[in-house]
Amino acid sequence: MNMTRRQMLDAFYARDPHYNGRFVTGVSSTGIYCLPSCGARKPLAEHVSFFGTPEQALTAGFRPCRRCRPDDFYRRYDPAREAFLALAVAVRQDPSAFGTIDDLASQNALGATTLNDLFQKYYHLSAGRFLTEARIARACQLLLETEKRVAEISLESGYASLSSFNANFRRRTGLIPSAYRDLRRKSSFTLIPPPDLQIASILGYQARDGESPSERIKGVVFYKALLLDEHPAVLEMARAQGAILCRVRAPGSISPSGMALAHRTACRLLGLHADPGPFETMCCRGGTSAKLIAGSRGLRIPQTADVFEGLTWAIIGQQINMSFAFQLRRGLIHLVGQPAGGGMIAHPTPAGVAGLDYGDLQKLKFSRRKAEYLIDTARLVATGELPLAALPGLPVPDVLAALEKVRGLGIWSSNYLGMRACGFSDCAPLGDTGLASGLQKLHALAGRPDAEAARILLEPYRPYRSFATFHLWRLAGGGA
Repeated sequence: MNMTRRQMLDAFYARDPHYNGRFVTGVSSTGIYCLPSCGARKPLAEHVSFFGTPEQALTAGFRPCRRCRPDDFYRRYDPAREAFLALAVAVRQDPSAFGTIDDLASQNALGATTLNDLFQKYYHLSAGRFLTEARIARACQLLLETEKRVAEISLESGYASLSSFNANFRRRTGLIPSAYRDLRRKSSFTLIPPPDLQIASILGYQARDGESPSERIKGVVFYKALLLDEHPAVLEMARAQGAILCRVRAPGSISPSGMALAHRTACRLLGLHADPGPFETMCCRGGTSAKLIAGSRGLRIPQTADVFEGLTWAIIGQQINMSFAFQLRRGLIHLVGQPAGGGMIAHPTPAGVAGLDYGDLQKLKFSRRKAEYLIDTARLVATGELPLAALPGLPVPDVLAALEKVRGLGIWSSNYLGMRACGFSDCAPLGDTGLASGLQKLHALAGRPDAEAARILLEPYRPYRSFATFHLWRLAGGGA
């Protein structure tokens, strides 16, 4: 405990929450032990004893207080948090059970504002957007797996109005419902993107390494090698007037789930997961925020094809320049990627990277430490210890905390992954040089701000710091 009895008594009588976790207080007159911050009536000092852990208090014959619940605190258990997260699970399981935001709020006896704040905190989405995401996900499942009519699916997904369902479905997926159902029998689909989507800019960003064997651009067509049904294929995305013509090239037939994955990948690559409108509305209030988006309205955050690609890039790109990072990534793809035809190679899987030795990557000019970080993390993913594919749907604080515990991933890497691979809207990769350069230019600073100064400068952009980061990268003329 490293504290005197007098210091602990003072903290206990002051109900100071800053001392929670440093010690627990046993009260002999009641036989209970409490957190320092407990709001119960305080006993006389002669009835008070102190313990470093709840286990020590239990061994001494005390039982946990029912008011401050010290065991919950030490287990990091928050009943209110758990009740909210259970609500989020219920929404995803049956979105039709929640017709309005008020229905959501009534489940936890919360006001709409508080509920919205909780969704922003844990999922980086408004309550309305979370509900919409759940409804569209349910509709996609029903369209692929059942023969139900679109009108039935609309109701079962939580929409009372068919026109509202169609509009929301197209806005989120780039397809009308019947076209999404056609993925069961076709190897092509046509996305209708938002009118302000900067298609050429986004696809150019995805193919910014002109020598990459995994993605390339020829004229108006973008090519991405990927795995569908565990087999290599190539997704072609051709820009057309007001549309993006997508086709999958593969040696064999592709299952409906494989085509659904190709569609999700196309949407990820284009950044269709998040609407920049609320961020732009906030910026238009004036000041430096208005300058930030000047000339770049509609800018979205293009996602990596999957979370493991984002993880690989985050580790490879740490503390080296972009051209060398491209070189290392190309070497890795050539080493363990799967050929997809036409000279293209699908990005390696976690299992492929996990099977390497550190020396295999050192031969490609990886540093020993970077080789360890990448291979060791891939092994965590391959064994299921790090459930990478599930991260985009988990509570954001839990995701960032889990990533930061992985050797080789710090605050920058975790927030980069949150922004570019999980689609979280309020991540700030503090310490990033491009971010600091953008802030320096935007605010006309004498020098680049350090991580703490950057954190303060980004505060006005909550809960859209991911969008702000991407605009700042554009302003600085770079970005990871």
